[in-house]
Amino acid sequence: MAFETSATGLSKALVTTVIWSTLSLSILGFDHHHQTAKGWKKPLPEGITESEGPNAIGNDPLLRHETTSPHTNQSHILPYGLLIGQDNDLCDRMDQHLRKLESRVQEMDVQDHLTGQWVSSQCEVRPGGQFLLRQYFFRSNGEDNNDSFILNQYHYSDRDCITPLYMVKVWGTLKYGRSSWLVPGSSEMKPTISRVGIVPFTQEASNELFKRTTRSCSFLQELIGDRSRWRTGKMVIVYLTDVAKVGKSLPVSLTDWVPHFRDEACLDSMNLDFHELQLMRIERRPIRKHHHKFRTHHLELLLGDIHTDVHQQRKYRPTAMQPYSLINANQVYRCKTCHKVIHATSDQPPRLHPRPFISVAPQGEWLSVRCETRPNTLFLRRRLRFLPNRTWMGTYRYFSDELCTKSVFEISAKGKFLPSGLSSKVDGGSNFEFKIKEASIKPQTESLARQLNAVPTGSCGSRGQWRLDDYQDITQTNGCKAMGLKIPIIEKDLLKIEIDQRANAFAKPHLLLYLGQTDTDQRESSSTYFTRPTSYQPPLIQCHIDPGYHILTNELFPLAQALRMSRNVANGIRSNVWIFLSTIIVNFWSVMPK
Repeated sequence: MAFETSATGLSKALVTTVIWSTLSLSILGFDHHHQTAKGWKKPLPEGITESEGPNAIGNDPLLRHETTSPHTNQSHILPYGLLIGQDNDLCDRMDQHLRKLESRVQEMDVQDHLTGQWVSSQCEVRPGGQFLLRQYFFRSNGEDNNDSFILNQYHYSDRDCITPLYMVKVWGTLKYGRSSWLVPGSSEMKPTISRVGIVPFTQEASNELFKRTTRSCSFLQELIGDRSRWRTGKMVIVYLTDVAKVGKSLPVSLTDWVPHFRDEACLDSMNLDFHELQLMRIERRPIRKHHHKFRTHHLELLLGDIHTDVHQQRKYRPTAMQPYSLINANQVYRCKTCHKVIHATSDQPPRLHPRPFISVAPQGEWLSVRCETRPNTLFLRRRLRFLPNRTWMGTYRYFSDELCTKSVFEISAKGKFLPSGLSSKVDGGSNFEFKIKEASIKPQTESLARQLNAVPTGSCGSRGQWRLDDYQDITQTNGCKAMGLKIPIIEKDLLKIEIDQRANAFAKPHLLLYLGQTDTDQRESSSTYFTRPTSYQPPLIQCHIDPGYHILTNELFPLAQALRMSRNVANGIRSNVWIFLSTIIVNFWSVMPK
């Protein structure tokens, strides 16, 4: 059941999209692949793994019996478990500081500030387990509402962007449109692609590209010849609208082949789409930690989101922003990855340094670093806590604006979680199972409170008892049908933890927790198309670890965990040297006088 649009201005897009797929753990931070809670009967022995059955989590006794947190006697419990006490003072201060930084973000005019080079600040993960770095150039043509661009996308085989596979190079023009009504603070654009070329970097990539083009765009094979044309380091044009601009890239006259090149069959076969250019936002954002008198801000470019279903990406029009932003190359500060991408070419693709693998131990408390966007006009900030007894709690604050200042509603949820091994599809990811057992909703607009009071009795809390800024339990009604929220329910998710590579506002390094990307289509749990996420949401920053669970302190935990779990990504010698040096650093730190 969808709510009606109210007179106070709560948008119909927001109301009608607040269904379970929106308010489920996937939009709250998890995937939409649900499993029913029925049929959980027998506990499994210790050491359970995902391979022992899809219902493994359901048999875990921790999911059927509540245990008391060792900290509940010392803290006041908010609705459904958010523990606020002395341990959370740091989290509160960090949250206030991050909100203060967000309030200083300035929206910049896209047409006035787009010209220049924009680069990735980290190895990015896209749906389908793709790893890439982006290097985008925009140039003003001196014409009204019309710029040209060159996009360089470097694709990799690993999570650290060390081993390049191939580069996609795109030429085109960009026409400026109106401000987006669907995603406030962003601008709609009209890109026109004129040429697309691919440069393979390895023989394996050359062979794979040859197979794809043979199946879907045979005209290309007939034009350029046999497999030998797909040579490493040599560009092959797969899409073209203007013969004059290709020059001598191909060995024969192209006059008769232009109609074939305009066919997007090759782009479809390699799943190449550039719809991210249809939605843009430029922010002047404060640097979270700076040591320079003048460099306190930099410009970030956010582009349209990528569909989570790789088969739908070529047809999707963005309705949100990507979790990864691009940094203006003229304002790069303390970013080694940015500098590598800035100087990259098709002959020398950027190769990042290997990072130590950190096993996912989410115990502690985590905060949203910035205001996050979700498909169809949703903005939120998250605050999650994971306890040693495998209980998780979360508060999700939803807003109607891109800076998260105009509150609409809050959800407080509680449940259980269970790790289920490393991901076989996404390098560096870990599989987790989550169960939502309890939830409550707090309306923060009079309009929403009135709408909740009008729903049928027994379908969403106590009818007539919804009040502005008051939480109401919806567990006894098995969720809230009017908003699509069902309880209990189980979901599969993908997590990873990294050390914050970019400068932050706090004295020592912190961990970042990534949860699986929200399903774009917000499909119902009965859908057979659901799979575990293969990409990530924006990260959460760690602000607290439960005392006694980790012997090490918050600051030293990332280093020590990295030492225990580091893998030989580049080669054995480099990895061993890194472990040896890191061990010396940690030992030296531990004996320093406090």
